[in-house]
Amino acid sequence: MPIDRLQLSRQVGELADYLDDQRSEFRRCLDRALQAVATHSESDAFEQLADKLESQRGVYSWLVPGVTEPITTSHTPPAPPRDYIVLAVDGSQIETDRDSPFDAYLINIGRVYIRYGQSSDAVIESQAHTYYKQEDLVLGGRRRPGREHVIGSSVIAARRDTAEVSALADMAEQLPENVPAIGLLDGSLTQWRISEADNIDDPDVRKNYIDALSRLQEVSRQREFVVASYISRPRAREVVNALRIAICPFDTPNCGSYCRDKAEGERPCDEVARIRDRDIFEELLINEDDRSGVFRSTADEIAEYGEHLPHFFYIAASEELARAEFPQWSLNHIDLLHTLLCDQIHLGNGYPLALAEAHEEAVVRADDRELFRQLLNNEAINRSAPNRISAKSAAKRQRSL
Repeated sequence: MPIDRLQLSRQVGELADYLDDQRSEFRRCLDRALQAVATHSESDAFEQLADKLESQRGVYSWLVPGVTEPITTSHTPPAPPRDYIVLAVDGSQIETDRDSPFDAYLINIGRVYIRYGQSSDAVIESQAHTYYKQEDLVLGGRRRPGREHVIGSSVIAARRDTAEVSALADMAEQLPENVPAIGLLDGSLTQWRISEADNIDDPDVRKNYIDALSRLQEVSRQREFVVASYISRPRAREVVNALRIAICPFDTPNCGSYCRDKAEGERPCDEVARIRDRDIFEELLINEDDRSGVFRSTADEIAEYGEHLPHFFYIAASEELARAEFPQWSLNHIDLLHTLLCDQIHLGNGYPLALAEAHEEAVVRADDRELFRQLLNNEAINRSAPNRISAKSAAKRQRSL
């Protein structure tokens, strides 16, 4: 039976009414946050805040960045060079299907090389790889050593992240000398997906990810080359969390000691709790292309990153407020990173052009999924493999006919 449209329409209307009611509270929180930003961006107050954030780590549980510049800081990009190269990669996947005759998954990587200037050139392609060996499909468990786990979507996605960075390194190592270049990734530079699957032990995926970052760093030592990971419409609250620490009225921001019995919304820091970082910087970054100061990530997940420690800034893109993350060594050419990223955003009408092209090459569409399924089924028939389709799946397919 299809969804009851009248019921759904009524619920969506209730959602819109709820959001209308929340707008005044959102504005109040944003005004309080901007007030805190102004107060703690003055020289002495900023130094005190930076010291408090560092000295009290371990006391508070929120993810709070390291601050290197006042939050009100903004930077305008220099003019981009006439000649430069942009590399971009993106990926997608087809996960294992319990009804397939074979256990296998596919990772597809879109790769883009564009050179601007007198020797302009472009290469746009995709590379697909199918994984089917036992070591590709089954891993040990951290919580129960000796017990095997069939990998799921989080681990496959983490392996895709690693494949993307490795593909970027492959291209970067072929760059010509004396031409500035930027390598672009989509999403966060931090491998959150491994943490989401922390009951699974995949010892190689993070090592390979960091090894690929090291290859990119080596390229940056030989030429003007930076790497950035671009996040459209970011949802992070790290800077907001720093403001929660800033307005905490207690000697130490220890929620367990001072606010344990307070309900959500009653704690002093809840005055700024309903907003995201992007809401603040949409107010602070007035001019298009301006970026914020640089912040340092402090997530537990990056403990092994070393010189690849992720940093980030917010940028007033032409259509939205975006976030760029980059390894520590790209700070050496931060102006180049800023200006080339802005140029790509303009060329892509609000989103980096090369990344958009990489996405188009990487995306796995419905007909691609059906082709992959059909190829597996055909191979099973040719080799007289047993049919593993479940009765439930068969019933669904019969009903759809």
